[in-house]
Amino acid sequence: MTSPVDRRLALKTLGTAALVSLAPRELLAAARALHAQIDGERHVFKSLDVEQSELVAVVAELIIPETDTPGARAARVDAFIDLMLTEWFADEERHRFLQGLARLANQDFLRKDEAQRVAILRALEEEALAAPEPPPEAPADAPFFSVMKWLTLYGYFTSKVAMERELDPVLFHGTYEGCAPLRR
Repeated sequence: MTSPVDRRLALKTLGTAALVSLAPRELLAAARALHAQIDGERHVFKSLDVEQSELVAVVAELIIPETDTPGARAARVDAFIDLMLTEWFADEERHRFLQGLARLANQDFLRKDEAQRVAILRALEEEALAAPEPPPEAPADAPFFSVMKWLTLYGYFTSKVAMERELDPVLFHGTYEGCAPLRR
């Protein structure tokens, strides 16, 4: 098994490559607008209930754990995913994602220890890898765990935490300014 630091480096590289290759200005602008909506202390969840938001937070933290730098929970990835589900996902896409969360809840995911949780997520990842590729115009039609990982990476690597502490300034010049107005 790889260490959390090795996994973080791999995810950082993959996340950066994915963000840079897919219309970076539009993706970053959309993500920054969502992050700007997340109130520092309290986010009112719209698509996720209390248990679902905790499931998302725990799964995201297992994908990007806290090490010597903050993890997904510190970057408020759960609130980011809630906003993505609410503002960007179609009803059917949101329903499919919530079904994936229900599948985890039905396995008492939150009552398991970390090793059991990782085993469940590995099984979901194997399932996702075996599934056919969704069409490019419908990435949310991918298996639940693929969507969850993508949302986690997108939410984390566009957050203030990642912009200030994780990403190489050569890749993303300047400072994190949230949803700053454009100047000419």
